[in-house]
Amino acid sequence: MFYRLTIYMLSCSFCREELEKQKAHERYMKLQEQGKTEQARKDLERLALIRQQRADAAKKREEEKAAKEQRKSEARK
Repeated sequence: MFYRLTIYMLSCSFCREELEKQKAHERYMKLQEQGKTEQARKDLERLALIRQQRADAAKKREEEKAAKEQRKSEARK
């Protein structure tokens, strides 16, 4: 009987620990989605930097394209 009780108690504590781990992970993921964790803030900063770089590159490409078109039109005259 003692053996069964010990196994039951261990399994309950194991289940409880697993449940606590799962809840902690869910809380962390919820905070992550809201951008409230340090990692989420860093990710958002990095994303903003990448977006800015892409916008700058697109603007530069457009300017180069416009300059090229203007050179072509001047060469035709």
